[in-house]
Amino acid sequence: MEIGIQGSDYIKIYFWRFISLITGFLSMLIVVPKLSSNVELFGLYSFCSSFVLYLTYADIGFLNASTKFAAEEYGKGNATEEYKIFGFTFCILMIMFMPFSIFMIFLYLNPELILSNADENTLSIASNFFLIIGILLPIQVFFQRLIGLILVIRLKDHIFYRVEIFTNLIKISSVFYFFNTSYLIVEYFLFITLMSILSPIISILVSKRYFKFDFKKLIKSFSISKRYFNKTKELAFSSLFLTIGFIIFYEIDLLIIGKFIGIKEVGIYAIGFTILNFLRNIVNIFYSPFSQRFNHLIGQNKKEELIKMMNKIIDYTVPLFIVSHFILFLSIEKLILLWVGTEYMNSIYISQLLIICSLFGFIIQPANHYFMATLNYKYLYILAIVLPVSFLISIMLFIPSYGFEALAISKLITTLFAFTISLFGILGVIKISKIINKWLLPTLGVCLISFFLVSFFIEMFNSLNKEVYYLIALVAIIGLIILIGYFVLLITHKDNRRDISKIYKKIKRDIF
Repeated sequence: MEIGIQGSDYIKIYFWRFISLITGFLSMLIVVPKLSSNVELFGLYSFCSSFVLYLTYADIGFLNASTKFAAEEYGKGNATEEYKIFGFTFCILMIMFMPFSIFMIFLYLNPELILSNADENTLSIASNFFLIIGILLPIQVFFQRLIGLILVIRLKDHIFYRVEIFTNLIKISSVFYFFNTSYLIVEYFLFITLMSILSPIISILVSKRYFKFDFKKLIKSFSISKRYFNKTKELAFSSLFLTIGFIIFYEIDLLIIGKFIGIKEVGIYAIGFTILNFLRNIVNIFYSPFSQRFNHLIGQNKKEELIKMMNKIIDYTVPLFIVSHFILFLSIEKLILLWVGTEYMNSIYISQLLIICSLFGFIIQPANHYFMATLNYKYLYILAIVLPVSFLISIMLFIPSYGFEALAISKLITTLFAFTISLFGILGVIKISKIINKWLLPTLGVCLISFFLVSFFIEMFNSLNKEVYYLIALVAIIGLIILIGYFVLLITHKDNRRDISKIYKKIKRDIF
């Protein structure tokens, strides 16, 4: 028996995640231009914010492992075991947060140790950033991980997204106060951090109305347990190695540039990096519910159903990834000029390279979730080694000739390695030749038509300067072309038309 999982849960998750995505997109359109009006301070903000990545991965792999095993216990209906796994995981998390807070407070007192060439004003601003990051960010991340893990396992994370949408709108609106007549970047950072703490707390209170979860029992379960350490350690340590590889590959670009090249270059690179992270968020929105469903199916010993789901997911994402990234690549130059202005011309080439990196996610992302769910340690370790080694070696080879652009070039080379390894690892699971034969010619045809359409509309915007309403108009046109192109591709096949009809009926029944 499936525990509380219905088709409507997926629909609700995607519906509210889509609305959340819109608020995130509005944040990019409205907030980033305000922040980037001062290139150097935007670089400083991006550089200091990059330290938060430690908190993102501070669980040293145990959060991923616990998510898998807790999801399996939930699938079996074993709530007591689920609570104990949670309690062990969050004890680990609290212990790992302590050295981070101490280090950030140390940088608050001695910012010149990491920003040796900065002036007094820059050091003062950085010092305030480090204090906020050291004291408040661990609290924010802890509550987000807590409610996130509880809801994600139950495929009820739409509850958190509804609350987050509301707080995101407040954050977006606040820029008109903090950046109206002055540039109050520290005050803005403090405000959005406090709002980010409030959001999961509200979600905890709201979630009590939707399902029974004993938070008192969870708190009592907080302990360091040898039993659960042994249960999760193998997957956790493989996840840890993979996480370290992913940190080096995905996250440390701005830290490397800030430390070894310059703060202004951080600001230039941060535009492309922001685009890449936004695309990664979209990909995560799509795959996250399925990753938990993989764990449920493994817990219920339904591997054949898991394989069927893998093939269906990749079948649907291949044409979407190709069409959307092709169109975005064509239009990114004009989008950047309308978004942040001519001061960021050097961001265009970087953004194009990073868009290509995102394209290969249609194999890399589902493959990683499959490797985790099936405990395929071999490929987890291969990826954990190849990604950081390839990235760092490439940087050292290209940085003398290409400067900070070398990081984007290195990221593309490493992505190709990750794609090849991931594809090889799931060849026995997915019917790759069938998918290629099905989508190759139709997708090329849609891309060709899209090329002429996008070129025509970009030409209309060529004489226009940086303005948010021009940007929104162009983004809306590009988004419409992507949606129409993808829809046309889907309806060319009978099985996809049948699936669309089923999804429409479920949405009509469960949402409306």
